[in-house]
Amino acid sequence: MSAPVTDRVESARPMLFQPFKIRGLTLKNRLVVPPMVHYRAGPGNACGSFHNVHLGRYALGGFGLVFVEATAVEEVGLINEYDLGIWNDAQVQSFKPLIAFMKGEKTAIGIQLAHGGRKSSSQRAMDGMGPLTPQEIEAGARVWQPVGPTSEPVANGWLTPHQLTTEECRAMVRTWGAAARRAVDAGFDVIEIHTAHGYLLASFLSPISNTRSDEYGGDRNGRMRCRSRLLKPCGAKCRKRCRCLYVSPPLTELRTAGIWMTRLSSPRN
Repeated sequence: MSAPVTDRVESARPMLFQPFKIRGLTLKNRLVVPPMVHYRAGPGNACGSFHNVHLGRYALGGFGLVFVEATAVEEVGLINEYDLGIWNDAQVQSFKPLIAFMKGEKTAIGIQLAHGGRKSSSQRAMDGMGPLTPQEIEAGARVWQPVGPTSEPVANGWLTPHQLTTEECRAMVRTWGAAARRAVDAGFDVIEIHTAHGYLLASFLSPISNTRSDEYGGDRNGRMRCRSRLLKPCGAKCRKRCRCLYVSPPLTELRTAGIWMTRLSSPRN
């Protein structure tokens, strides 16, 4: 008996356009749109018309998975004042129309949870991605004190961060867990933990920017402790309705830096 026509079509289709399963999540194809920062959040750092149009077009284009850009887990974690946020319920509600549209087009949607750390309260990428200039501040750019593993600024001209205390590091774990819960409540399929570009978690991992002597510094295990601990509550939130928990940057990049990290983990095996 010959194979059904649908089977023949599926096997003849290039692998790029075949379904792909990642743990509990099945994508309709292997086309993925990564996080792309545009710094165009609506009032209150909420998801608005720009992101609905910008990201929604990729669902119309047939992509299997689309990521929302770096989204701050708390207000002081905004890279700049135009970032998306997910630290309150109003922001959660703002994502729901976009998520509903994506799922209506059979496109999975992910979110990149982030914290700017020492690089918070800085310029947008299109303005230079450096520290705010006196002229920008005089023109009304919003300024706040960033936080980091130490009080060492990124470089000359950057704001001096507040060094997180041991207890504040422990509280940060709860902050990320709460953000993951909100992402699950919003309906995201994938949660990505952003650990690159010198932002908060990356600054904890590096022995150059993390010279602490408490449990969140010192040797490699100590420098990884903040990242490792926050993965537990984030993973616990994922077990409810979200299918995957992803950690960036890729494992190869972290191996080059002498750090081991899980690239892709999932609460569902």
